Amino acid sequence: MQAQVKGNSFRTLLAAVEALRSPEARQRVESALPESTRHMLRGIVPGGWYPMHVYGEIHGLIAKQCGTGEAFARALGRHTSQQDLKGFARFFFKFATPKQAMSATALIAPKYFRGASVEIVHLSQRSVRFVCSGFSGSTALMWAEFAGGIEPFIEAAGGKAIRVHRVDGGGDSPDADFVLHWL
Repeated sequence: MQAQVKGNSFRTLLAAVEALRSPEARQRVESALPESTRHMLRGIVPGGWYPMHVYGEIHGLIAKQCGTGEAFARALGRHTSQQDLKGFARFFFKFATPKQAMSATALIAPKYFRGASVEIVHLSQRSVRFVCSGFSGSTALMWAEFAGGIEPFIEAAGGKAIRVHRVDGGGDSPDADFVLHWL
């Protein structure tokens, strides 16, 4: 199965461009999209599933239209996760420890991705290592967004001084291995 992304992720990504840059930046990105992608976005269903490679193409256009790179993609991930935490999830993370929050990663990932997996291979009180597999269509910018999106969940559970490192894979690979440390 081709890896897919939840429809709401497309909406929150473009909203983050608008929030972190400007409405004009969002408009430039949307105008630069191929007609088929613009058509898909007009009919997007928040709970629907859409090809991951299209999400990667949008990231590429964001970088091109906004003159940004991995640092901005990471900021986009951070912003979108902070928005997610304004809802019910905030309640869970408020009472969780960072270790508990990260142990839920494998349960949370299928709410955002399909046809791909996130497996925890090591978990301790102050660190986690997980392997992402099968994210076909991923790009370096998407992995940067993914890394930035993890930090707010650990922070919401009380973690401080979070460091996220991609230790293997990434780039345009469908697989990546991340290690996170926190205080």
